[in-house]
Amino acid sequence: MPSRFSAGILSLVGCLLISSCTPVRVDPASFQVRVPKGSGRTGKLPAFMVFGGFEEAGKVLDVVPKRDDVALATFDYPFHGHRRLKWPDTVIESPQLRNALGSVPEGILRLRQALAENPAIDPKKIGIIGASFGSPFAIEAAAEDPEIRWIIIIHGFADIQRVLASRLSSLLQDKLPAFLIPTTSRLSAWMLSQVFALPEPSEWAQKLRSGQHVLVFAARDDQFIPKESTEALRKALSRSNATVEWIETPGGHVGPGSGSLIQSMLETAARKTISG
Repeated sequence: MPSRFSAGILSLVGCLLISSCTPVRVDPASFQVRVPKGSGRTGKLPAFMVFGGFEEAGKVLDVVPKRDDVALATFDYPFHGHRRLKWPDTVIESPQLRNALGSVPEGILRLRQALAENPAIDPKKIGIIGASFGSPFAIEAAAEDPEIRWIIIIHGFADIQRVLASRLSSLLQDKLPAFLIPTTSRLSAWMLSQVFALPEPSEWAQKLRSGQHVLVFAARDDQFIPKESTEALRKALSRSNATVEWIETPGGHVGPGSGSLIQSMLETAARKTISG
């Protein structure tokens, strides 16, 4: 009987060998839309779609400060396996991850259409916030849909293979001899990037259009995103026709304990977009 690891490797290789796996469509019933009530505001509201880290994606609106001048919307990534990047579970479940994550950009476009049809929301004032793991999906969706006017990137990145290799290198510290870790992490990152079929932000960022506005928050001491990956995103955005602004935030990568930082960044984003 093959081990869990062997079975996962076989599934991974099989998924690499076929042109595509079966995507899982995002169910519109999973859309979460938060429209403020009783604000006394006249007219339709602007809206932001919000996508964050993988582990707690379904709860992202719980950490976003409430405002009475903007609607918020999201959906959870349609995956029901392990949410933490963990060896070997991530490898074993990689085919299922590919199926789920491949549906996210299309799901975002369907969510934007649903917001545009909402009578409380101004269809000309819909933006997207992509934080950490959510940033590649936000960038791809905005490149596909020019009606997404504002793109807010919080501690995002390009060069996904480098980011994966960096994270895997940390996870493998106590599992392999030191001399094997660099090669193993780079090879595993390549394989996972192929299987996940994640959108490469550098390819999509340069396709953003005139009339779209990008605000990027980059952590000064990001412990998860290599500086080279941050710089790769900067270079790709500079080749686009969008208006781009960069803001450096103190400390490390945004996380569950970053409530005050998140509030500060979103207040800045609101001032520069919906209030601008």
